[in-house]
Amino acid sequence: MDLKKFIFKIRRLITIALHLVLVILAYILSFYLRFDFKLTEHYWQLIISTLPILIIIKFIIFAFFKLYSGLWRYAGIDDIWRIFKANILSSLCFFLALDFYLGRNKGIFSFSGFPRSVFIIDFVFSLGFISGIRFFNRLIREKFRPEIRVKRRKVLVIGAGEAGIMVLKETQLNPSTNLEVVGFIDDDNRKIGLRIQGVPILGAVKDIPDIVK
Repeated sequence: MDLKKFIFKIRRLITIALHLVLVILAYILSFYLRFDFKLTEHYWQLIISTLPILIIIKFIIFAFFKLYSGLWRYAGIDDIWRIFKANILSSLCFFLALDFYLGRNKGIFSFSGFPRSVFIIDFVFSLGFISGIRFFNRLIREKFRPEIRVKRRKVLVIGAGEAGIMVLKETQLNPSTNLEVVGFIDDDNRKIGLRIQGVPILGAVKDIPDIVK
């Protein structure tokens, strides 16, 4: 079987495994950061005893928010928002689960010495790692994709809004278009001189003849 086809078939399993590794890494680093990278045997036991609870919670909630599907090469704001919501809910459920697991018969929210700041640190690490791996993947694909040595037609895109940005992205991700966006045209004077993903907004519609020259 072709290796690429095999990897594509097990892509979801690889994605789940990668998320699992990042969840574990974020949790352990949270304790390390909380205690200045000096963990006693007590806290290692606490990590080992509570980590399975965190893994189960995050596995279920991440699946609910469909973090194991989707193409990372198109990662965007919507992905960050879903990751943010998934981690918020995971942290809340983990907080409540630990209250039940560690604090039973000892009063509500006692946690038996569990460092509460770990919840916040773990949330930040988890959000950063899971978002970061997607955008790192996108960065590698976009910046280091093989160059196609074909003379591309230079074009201007009228409208430096969402539609114009979509056109730019399509030409960048799909070399078969043979188009190179060299600038945007927009009648909003506040935008002129600014850049979108490195492409300048050169002027208004009335300026097109001069810009083309």
